[in-house]
Amino acid sequence: MPAEEYLCVGDWYRKTTWTGDDAKDFFAQLAHSQAEIQRAQYLKVQALTLKDVKQYSAALELADLALEKYPHADTAQFRKLRAECLWALGLREQSLEAYRSAFEAQREQRNILCNVALAFAEAFHDADDGAHRRELLDLLREEIAQPESFGPMLELRYALMFARLLSGLGDVNAAAKWAERALSAQRAEMAALRHHRRVGWASSVDERTEIWLRQLSGGDA
Repeated sequence: MPAEEYLCVGDWYRKTTWTGDDAKDFFAQLAHSQAEIQRAQYLKVQALTLKDVKQYSAALELADLALEKYPHADTAQFRKLRAECLWALGLREQSLEAYRSAFEAQREQRNILCNVALAFAEAFHDADDGAHRRELLDLLREEIAQPESFGPMLELRYALMFARLLSGLGDVNAAAKWAERALSAQRAEMAALRHHRRVGWASSVDERTEIWLRQLSGGDA
């Protein structure tokens, strides 16, 4: 069977558990894929799936394997995944360096935007008493300068991070402008959810954060 057809044969590359038998089955199936780029893709999907179900150690193991075996395939994405898993495992110093490494890879792969700076800022904006805010702000500015179109949800996340970082650095006027952009993106997000009739879906901003954004922007709480 051609390797590309394995995408249709069950979800062997989307396992939500990672027992010895799970790993054995995954790598046996992976061996059928002849092209390196396909094997890297399967590793990425499986690692992301495990991260989403909080199997961080297993996801980290697969990301490390992919970077070792296929160093030129989705490098920024795998490094970002490493950073996220290290953060979740409480390995903050290692996560910090992994995020920096992921951003360098994204910078080199200019045709691929993995939102590394956004994830980095969401993790570290208050870490170490805000010691990384200036660095994170610079990385976010560089990232959004890339020619990429953001939907309302991503626009909201970026605007929220700019507001948090600028507020933490004492630039209240600039923070207020980003707070208003975040609220505008939130309204667009909710309008899109209503348009698609996604029952039960709520804004990705919690009530406490929304109140903070309104106060920061000068609006009513």
